[in-house]
Amino acid sequence: MTNPPDESIHERLARLERELTELRSLVEHLPATGLEKEAEAEPLPSPEARTPAAQAGVEKTTRTEDQARAGRPGGAEGQPWQDRRRKAAAARSASLQDEMTRILGQGESWLGRIGIGLLLLGLAFVFKYSVDQGWLTPPVRVAFGLLLGCVLLAAGLRIRSERMALSQLLLGGCIATFFITGFAAFQLYSLVPYPAAFAFLVAVTILAFSLSLIHRDAVLSIVGTLGGLGVPFLLYTGAGSLAGLVGYTCLVLGGAGAIYAHRGWRSLIWTAFVGGWAVFLIGHFGGVAEPSRAFLDRWALQAGILFAWLLFWLMPLVRQDLSARSPGRWAEPPLDFLDGLLSRQAIGVVERHVHLLSLFTPLLALALSSLIWDLPSAVWGWISLACAAVYALAGWTLRGGPEGSRRLGYTQALVSILLVTIAVTILLEGNTLLIALAAEAAALHLVADRTSDGGVGRGGHILFAIVGFVLLERLSSGAVGLPASNPRALTDLTIIGLALAATLVLRPPVAAVYRL
Repeated sequence: MTNPPDESIHERLARLERELTELRSLVEHLPATGLEKEAEAEPLPSPEARTPAAQAGVEKTTRTEDQARAGRPGGAEGQPWQDRRRKAAAARSASLQDEMTRILGQGESWLGRIGIGLLLLGLAFVFKYSVDQGWLTPPVRVAFGLLLGCVLLAAGLRIRSERMALSQLLLGGCIATFFITGFAAFQLYSLVPYPAAFAFLVAVTILAFSLSLIHRDAVLSIVGTLGGLGVPFLLYTGAGSLAGLVGYTCLVLGGAGAIYAHRGWRSLIWTAFVGGWAVFLIGHFGGVAEPSRAFLDRWALQAGILFAWLLFWLMPLVRQDLSARSPGRWAEPPLDFLDGLLSRQAIGVVERHVHLLSLFTPLLALALSSLIWDLPSAVWGWISLACAAVYALAGWTLRGGPEGSRRLGYTQALVSILLVTIAVTILLEGNTLLIALAAEAAALHLVADRTSDGGVGRGGHILFAIVGFVLLERLSSGAVGLPASNPRALTDLTIIGLALAATLVLRPPVAAVYRL
């Protein structure tokens, strides 16, 4: 580069300072390299050695560098942009590693299930082959089953903290193995007497309940409930007492209910619900028919029905109310694992399982009780009214609680209305029944209008549809005489008046249909 002939030494120095400043600014915007470090390490001339023009150039250079640093990612006061890029890359790597760990964990869980299945299948083939060859006598087979159950139990407890999913499979397999071994020792090989086999299987049930509480595992409690309810059938010999069956079943259901009250496992209470009512149905059709013990058996079965009614209605109701009042102490298990399996509507139904128990339990209790006792229809009508009063009292009690308790109380009120409808249908006949159903339908529409509940309104529509169908059939056949002297015509006019009264709280499209 040539310098102008008339340029002084001071002007040259100032020009060189400006060019150096521009080069330094360019280097600052490049990634960190050895050249940048050398440029940063190169000192500028001291202020004393600079001319006034050079000093002005240096000050301009300083201002330019400060502005450049302030505009860069990270700035002079923040982290350099290279560090931010490195941290972002590290975060992405960690996220990818977590996702891979999750995928590998799921794969390990499924591989564990497949491995356990193949192992049990292989053991079954080896066991069958050994039996066919005569190598395993019945005592050896039972001992082998006990040994296998103990090995599964020890392995499941050992790896509990490291492989929870595999541990659940091993512990569940242990409980199932013990149940099968006890069944085989008594029923197939007759190696042990009934009391010993019964005590062993009861101990296995208690073991399953204990493991489920210690390890917070709902699956073990479900296996224990199913196995415990099946013990009388696994050891059935054709003799026995229905009262004993009912008493034992109530003990197993009580244990399952206590675990549900402590842990809140929905799957456990529904397993007990289905299994308990199934046992009572089997006991009714298998034992009550014998005349020699019909009276005692019927009262024993009725006592079991009352116990199941309180267990599956009152106990979940109280726990749900406590959960609404104190969520921290009585929290319910989350349903996150159902997100990929069920729709949001189905998950909502699962969350309202106590409402469903409140609905199904009294209906099953009344139906099974009606099978046991041969009573007049009027008696069952009054029993239904008494049950309706109990549910109405429960709804009234819950009305002042938190939002969750109020919803439960509302469900109890609806169940009470349903039971009243059943009682009215049983107790009343002819014109009185039609008037009672129409009055109840009008009351349901009034409640639906006050509470803005579509379900109650649909119940009113159903009742009015039934009554309206009967009314149309009666009107088509014609009525004789004036309403004052004809009860049938007076009933028809009363039903029509109730339908017209319901239109006062119905919306226009539906109200027009009612007015027709």
